[in-house]
Amino acid sequence: MTQEEKYRKLAKVFLRRIEEARQYFGNHKPSIGFVGEYILRNSLHTLVSQSYGICQGFVTYKGEISRQCDVIIYTKGKKSIHKSYGELKIVNAESVAAVIEVKSSLSKKTFYTTLKAFEQLEGFGVTDKFLFVYGKLTRGALKSWLFEYKCPSTNANGIIAVDTYLYDWPDKEWLPKAIVALESNKYFKLEHLSAYDGDWVGYTVLNIKDSKEASISCLQEFFSGIVMSTYDDVTPMDIESYSIEDGIRLFRF
Repeated sequence: MTQEEKYRKLAKVFLRRIEEARQYFGNHKPSIGFVGEYILRNSLHTLVSQSYGICQGFVTYKGEISRQCDVIIYTKGKKSIHKSYGELKIVNAESVAAVIEVKSSLSKKTFYTTLKAFEQLEGFGVTDKFLFVYGKLTRGALKSWLFEYKCPSTNANGIIAVDTYLYDWPDKEWLPKAIVALESNKYFKLEHLSAYDGDWVGYTVLNIKDSKEASISCLQEFFSGIVMSTYDDVTPMDIESYSIEDGIRLFRF
């Protein structure tokens, strides 16, 4: 079985289990969210190596504690876990490989709350942060929310000088490395963008298709991204065909 076939099979199993859960808990949104997080963590266990653990909980760094994280992927070791309360753990930031925030649906308000949480995690040294949305997310909505988000600029003394709604260099490393929107079947990936007016960093918007031009679940690329975060020597997955829509350019190189 090829790498692509493995991810595709896992994506199909995941989608089938989510659909089954919706049939049972369709009228209970909190239950859907809880079950969805469980299914996601369980699916990721089959991808990452045994040297990694997966849990929900909090990240701690120099006495500070993050807001609750839906999925934490961490390297196992004697100093990995600060405190453990069953499946809920407080993980030392130095051991965290990736954090995934899971949302049933996404609004501008919840997106901004997530960005604030990711900004704190970046301050803890957590570089790989992902946003997993079960509902819909369009390119237009994401672009609008990104450029309406206030990014205060500071002067040499660290005092806020002016509020700007635009991104600038240096890049905002606390932005999600990728955003997956399951219902829209969209995968937004933060990476280098080439345009007629120069090189940028921003989000590509990927529609993934196979050799017969049939759509492939965005989960396939999401799973690949998670594996890339936990393996130093893994090569990117060779997707049969990408349809790359106009990127969301955030800041110029």
